[in-house]
Amino acid sequence: MDERTWSPFELTDHTADLLLNARGRDLAELLANAARGLLAAIGQLRTSPELAEVSVALTAADREELFHDFLSEVLFLFENQHFVVESLRFDLLDDCRLDAILSGGMLDRQASVFHREVKAVTYHELAIRRAGGFLEATVVLDI
Repeated sequence: MDERTWSPFELTDHTADLLLNARGRDLAELLANAARGLLAAIGQLRTSPELAEVSVALTAADREELFHDFLSEVLFLFENQHFVVESLRFDLLDDCRLDAILSGGMLDRQASVFHREVKAVTYHELAIRRAGGFLEATVVLDI
């Protein structure tokens, strides 16, 4: 895939679900683009001007579980705290652990346009693979 033509994420209808394909040059960029894709699946989200930060620490058995758990955390923060992740900083990141600061803002419901409710990040078809100079991940979102 040519760097000039690659997209950081794609959303594809998948039976009663939604398939998220994300890519990045490394695991940090892959996670950031997947979070962007997840939130884009929900809608065109706008935030209040005040910035907020949330610390996240996760440990998993492997890279796929870490990917799943990270996206589930992004969804949890959105659903329960109305926090919209806009950028990430990883203090620690390997295939099984991450410590990150998620920066963003609180959801402005009036200014946002909602497309669909994402109920969960599933393990169905979850895969991370190397393709050319990129990491690519596929995950099904339950909608």
